[in-house]
Formats: sequence, C-alpha cells, structure tokens
Amino acid sequence: MALAGVFYYLALFAFLTVVLFLLLFVWKLIRNSVKKWKRVDHKADMEDLEIGLIESYTCENEEFPVLPTELWFEVLENINNSQDFLSCINAFPLWNRILAQRKTKELLQPVFLHVEEYLDKSSLLNCRLVSTHWKSVIDDLIENQHHKPSSYKPGIFLGTPTSKVRNELKSTEKCIDFISEMEPRIASNSNPFPSRTLQLAVDPVDFEVDNDALNLYASIVPELMSNFGHHLHRLYYTMKVYERSTHLPQLLHFLPNLKQFKLTLPFRSTSDYARLLRPAYRLLMPIMPNLSSFSLSSPNDQELAQVILAAFLRNYGDQLESLECFGGAFGSLDRNYIDTLLPRCRDLNLDILNEAHCLTLFQDPAWTWSLRRICLTFPRKLSDSTTEIKVKLESILRVINSAAETLEELHLCLDWHTLKDWKVPLYLEERKEESVAALRVMSKFPKLKTLVISDDLMEVAILQHLVKEKFVSLERLVIDMGIFEEYFRGRRIYEDEENPIWEMSESLKVIERVSLTISEGLMKTQRKKRCSRDDFNQSMRNKNKLKGAAAGSTASRIMNIF
Repeated sequence: MALAGVFYYLALFAFLTVVLFLLLFVWKLIRNSVKKWKRVDHKADMEDLEIGLIESYTCENEEFPVLPTELWFEVLENINNSQDFLSCINAFPLWNRILAQRKTKELLQPVFLHVEEYLDKSSLLNCRLVSTHWKSVIDDLIENQHHKPSSYKPGIFLGTPTSKVRNELKSTEKCIDFISEMEPRIASNSNPFPSRTLQLAVDPVDFEVDNDALNLYASIVPELMSNFGHHLHRLYYTMKVYERSTHLPQLLHFLPNLKQFKLTLPFRSTSDYARLLRPAYRLLMPIMPNLSSFSLSSPNDQELAQVILAAFLRNYGDQLESLECFGGAFGSLDRNYIDTLLPRCRDLNLDILNEAHCLTLFQDPAWTWSLRRICLTFPRKLSDSTTEIKVKLESILRVINSAAETLEELHLCLDWHTLKDWKVPLYLEERKEESVAALRVMSKFPKLKTLVISDDLMEVAILQHLVKEKFVSLERLVIDMGIFEEYFRGRRIYEDEENPIWEMSESLKVIERVSLTISEGLMKTQRKKRCSRDDFNQSMRNKNKLKGAAAGSTASRIMNIF
C-alpha cells in the first residue's frame, strides 16, 4: 500500500513537470512570436520613416529597399552642393547603406558634378585610381563637361563654358614647377592633364615681350610638350609677338592626338611678319590625323590671319568638322577654294566684318557643305568704312537655304562689341522689307532645333510665321535684345500677348531673352520654359512621393536638406 502511494506521487510529479515544460515552451513561443512581430513592424516603420518610400518600390531579393534610378535623379536635382549630399549620407546609417548600392555606378556621374569643384588636383587623381569604371567616368566628365566647343563667340550672347584652371603656366617658374611635379609620370606614361586641355598665354599681360616670356616659349613650353603633349586633346594657344616662324609648327609635332586647336594671334606685328611666317607654315606643318576643330582669332592683323588660315586649311581642311574664324580671317579667301578644302565641315562660326566677307560668303553658287550649325555675327556698323554697305538679308538667307536639310542650329546676330553708338542705324536694309524678302526665300528646315537671332533683324509676325511654317522642329529660341532693353524696348519677339510664339509651334520648349547692361558690363538672361502637362504631372508626382512619405523628426530633417 505504501509502495503504491510512492508511485502515485512520482507519477503526479512527472505529469506536472511535463505540463510545466509544455507551458514554458508555449509561453516562449508566444513571446518570440510577439517580439518578431514587433521587430518586423518596427523595421517597416523605420523604412517608411527614414527612407520615404512606398511599398511598390521595395525589392524582395535585397536586404533593404532601394530607390529606382529615376527617383535618385529627381532627388539629386534638389541637392545644391556637395555639403548637402554629404548631409544626406550622414543623416542616418541606413540611408548611407542604401545610397551606397547606387553611388558607385548610377550615381557617380551626377554626384561627381556636384563635388568636382571642391577637389584639388591630388584628390581628383586619387578618385581616378579607385577603379577602372571610376577612371573612365571621371575622365569623360572632366573632358566633356568643362571643355565643350564654344557655342558662341567669346564674350557675346550667352557666354562660353568656363573651366577651373588647376595649373597656371604663364610664367617660367610655374611651368618648371609643374614639369618637376609631373616628372615621375613620364616613365609610367600617366596623363597629367585630367581634362586633356592646356591653355598657354591667354592673359593680355603675356603679350608683352620680356625675357621670362621669351624663355618660357623658347625652351620650357617645348619641354612640356615633348614630355606630355601626346596626352593633349585640346590646346588654347596665343601666339607671341615676333615669335619664331618655326616655333608653332615644331610644337604641333609633339601633339599627335590633338583634336581641337584654338589659336589667337598677337595684337600687333610688323608688316612683313606674315611674309616671314609663310614658308614655315607651308612646309613644316606636322601630320595630325585627329584634328577636327580649328578656331582662329585675329584682333588686328588680317594678313597674318589669312596666311595661317590658308596653311591650316591646306594641311587639315579635308578632316576639319568645325571651323571658327573671328576678326576677319575668313574674308579674302576664294569661295571655291574654301569649298574644295572643307568637304567635311559641319560647324561654321564666322565674323562678317566688311563687304569683302559678304561677297566671299554669300555669292552664288550656294554652299556645298552639309552643315549642322551656322553662326554668323554681323556688325551694326562697318568698322572699316565711313559709308554703309547695303547687304540684303535675302542674299544671306538664300545661301543658308543650301543647308536647310541638315541644319540643326542657326545663329544670326549683331555684334555688340562693334556698336560705338546705340543710335547708329543698321547697315542691313530696312527691316520690314528684308523680313518680307526673308519670308519669300526661306526654305523649310526640318531638323532645326535651335535659333539664336537678334531682335533687330526680323519683324515679330514674320518670325512667328517662320517658327510655325519653316522651323517645324524648333525647340529653343534665343532672342538677342542688344544693348539694354531700356534703349530698345525690345519685347516684340520675346513676349507678344496677342500672338505668342508658344502657340505657333508645339515643338518649342524654351525661349530666352539676352541683353547687355552697358553700365554694369553684364549680360542678363531671362528664360521661359514650357513642359507638357504629362511631364509636369509626373514631376509633381515624383516630388510628392518623396515629400509625402516623410514623417517624424528624422524624415523631416532629411527632407529639409533637399
């Protein structure tokens, strides 16, 4: 009996122990489930709070959700500088981790544009060493972003792209320091020019003849070119006064990969200087198979300019795709000679200074080039004549018509720099008659997307008709208003309440008005931009997604950065 009681209590104890363990197991299971649910819910809240995403943008196969590329670009448009970008990264670790998934590739290009201006030369070179992808992207951005071919004559209209000069080489001492610093790169054939661009003697001070300048040009610059010249794609070079006739041809021998060459002639030279240069430029010019763009600016000496231009056209004309001539260098060359030597020319930018230039350019037959861009700059009054020379706009447009099928960009502008008195009448014939003639002879330009034109060259109604009927693909219209609208009151083309140009063409996206303030020496630009209703709505939706999903202090802090 006693033994049976012992077994009974042992069995009861075992049963209660099993029940207790089962209860503990169930309790732990419930507790873990609750914790897991709370953790998942908290994580989801944090994702919505800190990242500002909606559910459709999460990626199931990644640990954290990521923004699609198009939304990243929308975000970056609202980041003003590199400090804002760094603030975004440092706002929260999760933001940094998510950003890191994109920033090395998709984001490298747009982000680099914000931070490049803050980088010194050594930091910039270190960025290129991160990876092959970074090196390729950074080299392309530096080379193309800051050194695009000039779209306008320097100092006129909308200005030219400027670049940050990282090394000034306009003195012997600075040039020697640069060569010494870069000497270790010679053996490894490393490129010391991230932009592959070099400017020499672009400051008027450098035109003075002194021992330092002569030494710089005679010995230091050739050494620089011989060591590193094969890395250069662009050279901006100002010829020194009384420079040796063989100096420039010898320098060009060190530049086999040169693509763009911009040459500025000296402000003054002797009457026989052009004659002394002619033999060297005829016989010693090197082979440069990659040269595709040549720009020549001649402040005063047209005879010297014509000698050099003829030499370059004779040696490289068959490969040039872009030609710019400022200061009258183009004027006295025969049209047939020009047509023969420039079979591949697609981009033409010229000053029209006198009657000889007009006869050279606008005589029959029409141009044979398949031009994509034409930029013609006319003076308001001829600088070399006391009488006005009547040049019909009709004759100019008749020649331009020969490029109607291929032309994508057309500039017809009056040069502000030749305007001594704003009351001087135009040398073009009376505007209304010329506009009617222009309407009569103008062909249809199916590919023209950009038009830059002086307000004084054409009546509003005529231009509106051309935009509607002739320039059917026009996207950008730039109106050169001349010298300060207080004098000219030129609002006719830019803004006409009765017949706005916006209604004339569905393709037109941007209208800009540019004027020069004489007292301040500044150019003013006003821009009107039209976007489609769909584009506008999509832009607003993207912004609302970013702003609407932000909640709480952390999200507010992040969004305020933008």
